[in-house]
Amino acid sequence: MTNDDWYLQSDLESFTDYLTLIANGVEHGVDGVPLSKLWFRGQSDHYWPLVASFDRTLPDLKSAVKDRVYNDMMRAFRDRSVMHGEVWKLEEDELVCVMQHYGAPTRVLDWSTSPYVAAYFAFANALRVRGEGQRRERCAIYLLNAQDHIFRGFRTIRLIDKPPLENPRGWIQRGRFTLNLSSESDLIGELTKIYSNPAEIPDQWVLQRVTLPRSEASSALKNLELMGLTSESMFEGLEGTAKYAFFTAMDEAGLMGSSQ
Repeated sequence: MTNDDWYLQSDLESFTDYLTLIANGVEHGVDGVPLSKLWFRGQSDHYWPLVASFDRTLPDLKSAVKDRVYNDMMRAFRDRSVMHGEVWKLEEDELVCVMQHYGAPTRVLDWSTSPYVAAYFAFANALRVRGEGQRRERCAIYLLNAQDHIFRGFRTIRLIDKPPLENPRGWIQRGRFTLNLSSESDLIGELTKIYSNPAEIPDQWVLQRVTLPRSEASSALKNLELMGLTSESMFEGLEGTAKYAFFTAMDEAGLMGSSQ
């Protein structure tokens, strides 16, 4: 293994190919990494970087200013959350996941231990990024080898291996989280910096990006529904029902996966 082998990229041509990749991974792992070690994240545009919502919201701030704003936000949330039970007592990593759940921009990225939950988000969210033609033709599913030695101990990238109880959606979606505390907004950018150090040799590949045609959305979401994965199974109450109604209407109109 060399420093150049930490990031793999591949293009698949159908959702069936992805299902085959995962099915083979049950016995043999994915390119040698057991499925039990992997976290998955679906993104509706394969061009999008792995940037958390806080850094997307404030992309132009200097690092020192951004850190101050972030720390002030965390402190203010802890202080104000005394009005909401025991939330204020949570450890920092748990607290930031609660903030993420309730809509605050954070430095957390959502992952799942389920490759199918990640596929759902890749294709379902693609229905909301229509109208930009070629750039929107492929989704991405990222696979993170969460057991690589680079994540052991305190690093600029921290892994949060379970959601707090105050984040019920995280439990439903088998959520896991990366917390990027570096000056590099893009998780890939920070990992690139880490592995540019000759002393940091990965045990195995650390990140893999698989892309899929967005035109597979209808087939993928129908297959996932047969597995019991729909918006109604992953979002509580009327939120899930409303999302499901939207997807159903899009499918009946023949717009699933269309870029126009």
